[in-house]
Amino acid sequence: MRAIAKGYKSPTKLASAIGLDARSIYYYLEMLEKLDIIRTVRPLGRRKGSVVEFVDEYFRFYYSTLVEHKGLIEAGIDVTEELKERLEELVPETFERVTEQSLGLLYEKGILKTKPLEVGKWWHKGEEIDLVVRDRDSATFIEVKWGELDEREVKEILEELKEKAKKSGLMKEKNYFMVVCKRCKGGVELLKVLD
Repeated sequence: MRAIAKGYKSPTKLASAIGLDARSIYYYLEMLEKLDIIRTVRPLGRRKGSVVEFVDEYFRFYYSTLVEHKGLIEAGIDVTEELKERLEELVPETFERVTEQSLGLLYEKGILKTKPLEVGKWWHKGEEIDLVVRDRDSATFIEVKWGELDEREVKEILEELKEKAKKSGLMKEKNYFMVVCKRCKGGVELLKVLD
């Protein structure tokens, strides 16, 4: 779990990092998945290239942050600033996961036009789309940013997203493109929708 927290996400790299045979890593990953601590994610529309990521935020925080500072904490040394910095690094991935978990609500509220029947990520050759939502007739491609964006930045991200969507092979008859961010000038904020 420490290796996953350090960024080893592909099963083969993970096995190599911890000194296990690549074939035997799957047993341990399966156990962690059954415990709902991690999940294996495959890119939509592609058969190869799975990655492993934490589902449980506590384990993610513990193994990526607290383990490193355990000795200092036990010695009573204040590590508040270091923990704050690390939390800022962890929040974007958490925000992406919250967005994914909120797709049903976004659909109910009419913000998401595609019924979330098929949801996942897409990546290939260094390009990625944070979330792809598909139903029978439409697809919505979503970029998630933990930050404040102005209108110009949102337009640039949307243009890049459209180009990546064309390469993905996941487009449908109707296609929609969204940027979800912490604060978007002139847009709907996810956190307000979830209120």
